[in-house]
Amino acid sequence: MGFPAPLHAQAGADGSAVETDGPLLEPGRLRFSIRALFESADHVFGADGREALGARFSADPLGASVVPALQRAEEGLRRALPGESVAPFTLGVSDVVITQSALRVPLRVDVGVFDWLSVGGTAPFVRRRAEVQSAYRPDSANVGLTPIVSDPADVSDFLNSMEVAVFQLRQRVEDACAAQAPDCSSGTALLAESQDFLTGMRDAYLGQGVFPLAGSSLGDAILARAGTLDARFRAFGVNTFPTAPPLATEPLGDGFFDDLVTSPALGIGAAPLATWTSGFELGDVELFANARVARWRWADSAGAEGASLELGGGLLIRLPTGTQDDPDNLVDRGSGDGQLDVEGRLFANFRARGPWGVWADVRYTRQQEGDRTMRVAPPEAALPEASSRQRVRWAPGDQVFLRVTPRVALTREVTLALDLTHWSRGADQLTLPAGAPPGLDRSAAVRGTDASATTAGLGLVYSTLPRWRAGASVRPVEFRFQIFWDAAGSGVHTLDRTGVQFGVRLVRDIF
Repeated sequence: MGFPAPLHAQAGADGSAVETDGPLLEPGRLRFSIRALFESADHVFGADGREALGARFSADPLGASVVPALQRAEEGLRRALPGESVAPFTLGVSDVVITQSALRVPLRVDVGVFDWLSVGGTAPFVRRRAEVQSAYRPDSANVGLTPIVSDPADVSDFLNSMEVAVFQLRQRVEDACAAQAPDCSSGTALLAESQDFLTGMRDAYLGQGVFPLAGSSLGDAILARAGTLDARFRAFGVNTFPTAPPLATEPLGDGFFDDLVTSPALGIGAAPLATWTSGFELGDVELFANARVARWRWADSAGAEGASLELGGGLLIRLPTGTQDDPDNLVDRGSGDGQLDVEGRLFANFRARGPWGVWADVRYTRQQEGDRTMRVAPPEAALPEASSRQRVRWAPGDQVFLRVTPRVALTREVTLALDLTHWSRGADQLTLPAGAPPGLDRSAAVRGTDASATTAGLGLVYSTLPRWRAGASVRPVEFRFQIFWDAAGSGVHTLDRTGVQFGVRLVRDIF
């Protein structure tokens, strides 16, 4: 697979959160924040437009585009059937519906060091869930359960008989060539063709657990080829060529799709494509500092406080403490990226005279290289082979995050805010390890990892902090509620999310 980002990553470093108060605190004060952010998606924006999350696993017909391992079995038959147009293997029809969700609970602490400087950290805990509904039907299938499983003795007898016939033909051809007989050339060609047939059939029987069904065009082509070779063998006096290659007689059952994903014998060897829920796991811990660069305040004509503008910047280090997505769980997105990030930000907080205000935030994240285990395959290969599972050097693309949050105070304590964000990231790069299997395409594996998402949110904030700072005898607390949704996006792994969050902030003096 490619590089599916953690479900929450599109929202930026700290998720999608309504901001009204700014990140700075008065010196000697501590702010503790806890939020519960739930987000869910059943679609991605995709490379060619919005598509269902399960679309990569759904196919009619289900073939090598979804299950690349089938290509080897098809190649084996092409070798066994030279000159024939080998129809693609069709397993049937698959229909998969997937919904991914995450509950993210960041615990954040900010401490005011100076009037212009605050520092802190965030420890996010993430619980992921994937709901999977899959259905498989053998409609239009031209392959079934390989006879090596259903009738191993028949397959063994057929291959052994072929080896005997080829051995006998080789002796006849060697004698003809030694005598410089005119049929030396044709016999040599027949020997090569029969050896290709033997090798191709053996590979097809042993590979990927499926084989052409009796009565299918592929099955008929195999029988016809065996009959042709038998006639040519007889012309050389060899009457032992087997003419009845065992074909699949059993269509794939209802449980085949699960076996296809999990069985190592079928070449994929992944975890079941089924509903699962992780426990709460630590995400990528963040350490940060925010500083005021400038502040302006304007009084009205009567000398009362009017509008104000605050400008600042910050630096954040994101530690590789999160759990990367499991390469054997094809619907996992991990609790974090698991590699070091360095992020810079600029922010502005404008308060107009009256109830209006605007918060703006710009961030640039430089994502550092790291190691990860993944299946190196193009994004459309939903069920990549186990042999593609490699430990690679991963260089994720840099990220840019923009936020504008206009707000209006409905009362002294209640504020309504419209949260507008845009997130984008560059394409990833990777380096394969020495000794990686040939045929792995690292450029195809990172195709579509450049991504973007535009998110809108609407939130309410109840806060006693302004009154508390003004000296009122109230408990300093803030409650936040927000709904958000992705309005637009791009990238093969970019989720089209909806979500809701609730948060609490508490402030107290500590020195």
